Amino acid sequence: MWQKELRINPDSDEGEADEDEEEDDEEIINRVGNRDNWYKKQVEFWSTQEASINGVLTGYGDCHPADAETSNNLLDGFKKTIGIQRALDCGAGIGRVTKYILESRFEKIDLLDPTKELLAKARDFIGSDKVDKIYCTGLQDFEFEYQYDCIWVQWVLCYLTDKDIRVFLRKCSQYLRDENSLLICKENVHDDSFYVDKEDNSVIRSDKLFQEIFEEEGFCIVKHQIQPGFPDNLFTISIYALKYIKFGK
Repeated sequence: MWQKELRINPDSDEGEADEDEEEDDEEIINRVGNRDNWYKKQVEFWSTQEASINGVLTGYGDCHPADAETSNNLLDGFKKTIGIQRALDCGAGIGRVTKYILESRFEKIDLLDPTKELLAKARDFIGSDKVDKIYCTGLQDFEFEYQYDCIWVQWVLCYLTDKDIRVFLRKCSQYLRDENSLLICKENVHDDSFYVDKEDNSVIRSDKLFQEIFEEEGFCIVKHQIQPGFPDNLFTISIYALKYIKFGK
């Protein structure tokens, strides 16, 4: 598991792994500081990024058209069944996904992001009165207020611990409006293992691990595809369209 990369024994020499026993996410994070510091570093990183398309794509702004086209094509495949009342943009930043994907499809969109510097630019950048609530908090602390037809989560699960991903998925399952509602997750994936980026405290997980977590939390992958049009030197980007299979039970 990726957590072993972060496991430091406070009684050993710096950097020495403690292999005595399995620990949960919270115990492991306590070894590198504490849970608050784990998430604080992520916000510190994003607060220094330019509030622009190029900034939120960390210098890969030229990939925005391919990203938006693929996302729109994905949602087009569900337009006959999905509701249009409300969507939630998780990891919204300046509202790039809302502006170019969600705004034309839903009557109201809420934005969720822990970085106040990016959210401060969102309403003007999007330029639509469809933007309703703006929540400045991380997914790990977010408490839902509304039912959603679509919850869009792009490049955000990489910032959560395994435990917090599961907690968030359970919350999503309770706040998807009906059996046609979608949870869309778009994430970088590792071929068969993991990669920890210590600059921003993100974790690239394998496609296999994501699928296991989704299934164990009661979600069915109704569509899975790879994002085209990004440079070959970057991680593969997997897109998962999920429905809660235990809906109504």
